[in-house]
Amino acid sequence: MKNLCILTLIFFIGIVSAEKDSGKDAQTRLNQLTSVYSDTTFFEADFTQTKQVRFMHKPLVSSGQIKFAKNHGLLWIIEQPFQSKTWVNQQGVFKANQFEDKKKVKDPQMKVVAGLLSDLFSSQVNKVARKFTVSDESTDDNMWQVTLRPDSALIKKVLQSIEVIGAESNTKISQGIQRIVVTDRNDNVTEIKFSRIKRQHKPLTDQQISDF
Repeated sequence: MKNLCILTLIFFIGIVSAEKDSGKDAQTRLNQLTSVYSDTTFFEADFTQTKQVRFMHKPLVSSGQIKFAKNHGLLWIIEQPFQSKTWVNQQGVFKANQFEDKKKVKDPQMKVVAGLLSDLFSSQVNKVARKFTVSDESTDDNMWQVTLRPDSALIKKVLQSIEVIGAESNTKISQGIQRIVVTDRNDNVTEIKFSRIKRQHKPLTDQQISDF
């Protein structure tokens, strides 16, 4: 019986150790995926968003632009199928469209996702690690996939997981984040694909700042 207890303990320690090693590997991957943003002051890309809502046969599709300015916030511009703008900064989430001027709204999912993107584009990996459990699920030699599962009760009320997929910094593929997949608490899945990605390393222009 004593030997059995010892073997069980060794097995348990081995599992914990493996989980820690896996966590370290995932943390390393997260560092790799954000390394291309370490000196980025401005990020801009086109996006296509596809949201598959439960019990709906056809997904909801929208497209537009995303802009991120370090220390200023994130701007989400929808151009199709309708026009709207969403600003996310330290003051909250604000929206405007053809019917309403810029107005503060409560959109916890948008705030969580925008906050995550802001942390990644700012290479603030420690902030991400404090909010999510990180697991590495690399797809092949050139691409990576990191799955983030919320640790805080507040985020758990909104999301199940966020998958961040992109290219290693040493590849010829467009480096950094290519797409994210968000699964909310109701099993609705939103996939956001980025294209025509631009990263700026010089100080922001007055025009860029005025957008925020």
